[in-house]
Amino acid sequence: MAERVPSWQADWFIVDCLPALPVLQGAQHALKHGSVIWARVALADDLPEPARLSAVQTWLTLHNYQLVTVVEGLHPSLGEALFVRDWPALLRSDLQESVATQHQQAKAHTQAIAQALAQRDAEAQGKQEAINQRDALAAQHQQAAAARDGGRSQGRGNIPARPAGPRKSKINSKQ
Repeated sequence: MAERVPSWQADWFIVDCLPALPVLQGAQHALKHGSVIWARVALADDLPEPARLSAVQTWLTLHNYQLVTVVEGLHPSLGEALFVRDWPALLRSDLQESVATQHQQAKAHTQAIAQALAQRDAEAQGKQEAINQRDALAAQHQQAAAARDGGRSQGRGNIPARPAGPRKSKINSKQ
């Protein structure tokens, strides 16, 4: 059978029975959301351990509750203890966990950025090497072409143009 979970959550818990410790342990899930616990406890050490104030206090301290006061009952061996949630300690713990999580996320993000930058730099270096090889190959081809031409290709810009006059007259005379 599925456990029913109420849509509301209790803020105060009153445990008016002995021993209180097993009742509190059974309500551990609900106590995570509570703020105040009023519990009947044994003040004398000659009563069973689960009923004693010391056992209840130790267990509730582990769950972020602190003892505020103890009121002796009509019987001197019994009393009632008031515990409140230690919200500053709980919030401090939650804050530390949150900061640690954010620190880990920031560290992972920084590592991812560093890897992306390293990859980009490696690609840029590969492209620069390809450009340098292309430029070196172009320079080799240019030197080989200059050696083949024997310097003629370099001097062509300095060759004077022949006058077109006499040739043009021959062409005109044939017509």
